[in-house]
Amino acid sequence: MRKRRRPRDQSISLFPFLSVLSATIGTLALLISGMTSMSLLTSDQIVEKTKEGSMKAVRYVECRKEGIVIHPEKSFVHVDSIGRGNTQWDDLLQHLRRNGGDQSLLLLIRPNGITSFRRAESGAKRVGITYGYDPINQAGELKFASSEGRPK
Repeated sequence: MRKRRRPRDQSISLFPFLSVLSATIGTLALLISGMTSMSLLTSDQIVEKTKEGSMKAVRYVECRKEGIVIHPEKSFVHVDSIGRGNTQWDDLLQHLRRNGGDQSLLLLIRPNGITSFRRAESGAKRVGITYGYDPINQAGELKFASSEGRPK
């Protein structure tokens, strides 16, 4: 028996696959640019408070160039006073050390607040409390929301 020969010029075209792929990439790029431009319209930032995971209450401290802001009472401590004693920051650290099982500390860092963050971080390490940190945008007011999404 004789085998059938295949024609040598027969090939598979990938054009339909590539056109669908490029259309998908274009659509995704359009969606990403649209979402980015929408997020830039507002300068406010929402920090979400959740009750899932940890049962601890979180104390938020915003690190700025000028100093730190302790939320929710919005107490301000100048950058030169951080770690010098007798400030709201030192009171908060002592309170967290005593109630370490019930509360935790989260440092929110503005891009120009690295110096304040480093001083606050060294104070938290010195007292021996655990803390976390998150970078935030330079501009805008912080709004705290519950896990349901309603700003407080």
